This record gives sequence, C-alpha cells and structure tokens, in this order.
Amino acid sequence: MLSSELQRNGSFDIDLSKVSELDIAGVQLLLAAMRSAADAGGRIRLVAANDTVAKTFDLIGLSAQLHTSPSPDDVMAGAA
Repeated sequence: MLSSELQRNGSFDIDLSKVSELDIAGVQLLLAAMRSAADAGGRIRLVAANDTVAKTFDLIGLSAQLHTSPSPDDVMAGAA
C-alpha cells in the first residue's frame, strides 16, 4: 500500500488525530515508512499528533527529525 501510494503521489500525510498512544513498534513503523518514502524521492508528513503522541516523539528525541503539521486544516491551507 505504501509503495503504490508513493508511486501515485510521491508524498502524503498520515493523520494521527485518532491515535491515543504510540509505542516503540509504532514509532519504528512510522520511521520505516518515512525512510521508504525518502528513498523513493517522496515524503510522509505526520499530521495532528495529540499531546501524548507528540510527547513520545519528544522523549525519544525524534521531534526535530519528523515532518509534522499541527492539524489537517493547516495542511489543506498550505495546499491552497
């Protein structure tokens, strides 16, 4: 699914607004997806992470390395 989406669009957003918790396995999956996207010349942006998920990224030192946006509305406004 990831590779077909990257072939169609090159880049896409993952909406995290419904994610209440994120463990290390979830972080590893997101990082692997982002690495695959970068290798294919695309980009994945993480959108609307709640405070708990954002704190997870902070705790493991990844906040500065991740492409994030505060809300899906901000993404749509930037696309206009």
